[in-house]
Amino acid sequence: MDPTAPSVTNSTNGTTEETTGFPFSHEAAVFVACLLGIMAVFGILANTLTIVVITMSRKLRSVFSLFIISLCASDLASALVSPFFIYRRTWGFNFWMIPDFFCKFSWCIHMWTNYVTAIHIVCFAALRLCAIARPIQFREIKQHHAQICIAVIWFICFLAGGVPLAVMFGVEQDRDSGIVGKFPACAVLEDSLDDFKLYHYVAYPIFFFLPIILVTVISVAVGVFFYKRQKQKQESNLSSVKSVSQDLVTDSKNGLNKINKTKKKAENETFAILQLSLIVGSFLIGYLPFTIYQLYGYTVPPESPKDERNDWNFGISEYILLRFSECLNPIFYNLASKTMRDETKRVLNSFFCWCCRRKANR
Repeated sequence: MDPTAPSVTNSTNGTTEETTGFPFSHEAAVFVACLLGIMAVFGILANTLTIVVITMSRKLRSVFSLFIISLCASDLASALVSPFFIYRRTWGFNFWMIPDFFCKFSWCIHMWTNYVTAIHIVCFAALRLCAIARPIQFREIKQHHAQICIAVIWFICFLAGGVPLAVMFGVEQDRDSGIVGKFPACAVLEDSLDDFKLYHYVAYPIFFFLPIILVTVISVAVGVFFYKRQKQKQESNLSSVKSVSQDLVTDSKNGLNKINKTKKKAENETFAILQLSLIVGSFLIGYLPFTIYQLYGYTVPPESPKDERNDWNFGISEYILLRFSECLNPIFYNLASKTMRDETKRVLNSFFCWCCRRKANR
């Protein structure tokens, strides 16, 4: 661990023990680094694959697909800077041995993409609600509208999240006293602590708590609309069956087309609800603990070694959940859409065939 860690005498038996100077054990650091490292690699590969699949497929081009691509880009950026956060929470906890730029850069990307993801989830849920409740108005939303909206979201979140964190965060190596000494070396600077407290009391409710509330309310509204529509369909089943039966008698092809269209529409609605539920569930798994920790950590700083261990456990747990939720997203995109699964298989098959041909030509 830290070679400069001091030796202390154990008052109970008079022996001298080496203290690590860290609120965690070497074994815990290795386990966390391996676990988060695996998640980072998976997140990079899975999100890159999802972006490639949607971009290359004509079947997947839609307003929703554009938001999914943007969400994957956000998760990909987070995965790319996650090694710096692994280092920050393990061997770089007390002494940040790499340039200060990487501390500022990683926090800038981290908070920027977190804001982007939170706003994207709200927009995605709102679009699903519009598609179910107001399908005619939803058809007026074109892909270029979505592109403009996505660009504005990224720009605003950069100004609100990326820039302030890059300014207020950095490496504080002299951490022997004060609140700064309770946190990792790469954290909020002591001179910016008061500004950050004000910032996170204003910004976090806007970009985290409000989206969580909105996403929950919108998801419930989508469920209510879906339930009402299903109930209406059940009530109109008799008339529909009679109508289709008549068509089958007079024109079997016309009747079968009606059955297939009704079945396909019901499947699409079910997949839409499933996709929204999975994405919202993943968002809450990752961002609710993260938001609570961010508000808790700088409001109730650890005062004792036990508090510091608890703070580290809480902080690393919420970060693991955040990374886990970002790994789940590409999986959920495929689980909720048969078209997405088919296109993913097609792209993977094309890639493996290309690799085999290249190997054979050597």
